[in-house]
Amino acid sequence: MCTEVAPRSLVARPALALALALALATPAGAQQPATPANPAPTPSPAGTVLPAPARSPVRLSLRDAVTAASTTTPAVTVAVLQEEEARGRVTQARSIFFPTLTGAASFVRRTENLKSLGFSFNIPGVNFPNLIGPFNIWDFRPQVTQTLFDLSGWLRASAARAQLTVSADQAGTTGQTAAAQAGAAYVQAARAAALVGARAEDVTLAGELIRDADAEFRAGVGTRLDVVRARTQEAQARASLEQARTELTQAEIALARALGLPPGTRFALTDSLTAGLARSAAPEADAAAVTLALARRPELAAAAAGVTAARLSARATRAQRLGRLELAGDYGYNGPQANDMIRTGQVAVQYAIPFFQGFRTAGAVHEQDALRREAEVRLADLREQVAGEVGTAIAALASGVEQQHIAAEQLALAQEELREARLRYTNGVSGNIDVITAQGDLVRARTATIEALAQTAQARVQLARAVGVAPSLR
Repeated sequence: MCTEVAPRSLVARPALALALALALATPAGAQQPATPANPAPTPSPAGTVLPAPARSPVRLSLRDAVTAASTTTPAVTVAVLQEEEARGRVTQARSIFFPTLTGAASFVRRTENLKSLGFSFNIPGVNFPNLIGPFNIWDFRPQVTQTLFDLSGWLRASAARAQLTVSADQAGTTGQTAAAQAGAAYVQAARAAALVGARAEDVTLAGELIRDADAEFRAGVGTRLDVVRARTQEAQARASLEQARTELTQAEIALARALGLPPGTRFALTDSLTAGLARSAAPEADAAAVTLALARRPELAAAAAGVTAARLSARATRAQRLGRLELAGDYGYNGPQANDMIRTGQVAVQYAIPFFQGFRTAGAVHEQDALRREAEVRLADLREQVAGEVGTAIAALASGVEQQHIAAEQLALAQEELREARLRYTNGVSGNIDVITAQGDLVRARTATIEALAQTAQARVQLARAVGVAPSLR
């Protein structure tokens, strides 16, 4: 667990977002038009530069998506700003270690009643006035105060530093989550693109069946029913293709939002849905993954730092009973006129101890102890949760790999079935009902293959997030 966090540059983030926008604005293909295909990027109200909706698809790899999401999305920017707020609170808490220097200048014109001050003169034959003045007092002086001992304040400064670590690790958690969400959205978009390709092949195959049925019917060896069946199959294939295109559009909108881009952005994914998609630095062995997760998950580091901050706050509350020792002094000019002043000053040492404050300190101690125990319980539960998330992801990954093997076998059998059915139909042994049935099996086999690949890739994204290495997805 880190105890000190290096400052993050907020100035560099809009520049990084601009670089991403320029990279994404490059349309697919090597030929670059003379006029830019996309309008110039414009800054959002939050300061992050976002590209205008692209007129042509923008090229995007999985690595680029997770890198952009983990550094430039609005959620990450907000988390970094919250870290900067915590850094400011540390600076405020550390002010107890430094002197307080102020300056004061005053002018007073007043009168005084001697009797109200305790002076009463009763001398026969002498008339002493009770009212004196008016008279002027000019005063100019700097004042300095330094805390010599305040254990409570010192411990609160240490607690503020621990809270800064919490905020930094929470920013890391937000980056991990954003990267995993972008990775999952990318996989969904790749799945939708693969489904569009598969449904397009189904339409082509259905068109071939129509041509065969028409030829058989014109030759007098086929029936009108075969033609109608073939056309029905082709219409169903076109409907499935249109549905797949709709899913692709929805997946691209989800991907754009995961990247903090306008929903009108369209993508040309450079990483297709394959068996190797979404690999990362996460080990796929259970024990190794859990060990790495316990060391890398920023949520655990934040929870551990929260426990430290709670313990320090509890100690600081108890330390209020020890009191506070301060040194104060001032030195300046004082006199009845601005041109008739002399130098005066004072030095004072004060030690204040709160003997009784209506049980306020006791109540605060009780509260801080409860907060400390709460933080410890949350940390212990989070460790178990992390181990469970890793185990769930590894189980899903193993299932996805097995589903790939089954789907590959199913696809090979469906292709063989279609070949045999078409051969029987061409030779006049059977009608095209067997071909249509085989085509349906092939459609389901293609879909099963795509779903198995998508399940495996999503499991890898889940595993990378569970281990705490989501930005390493590729």
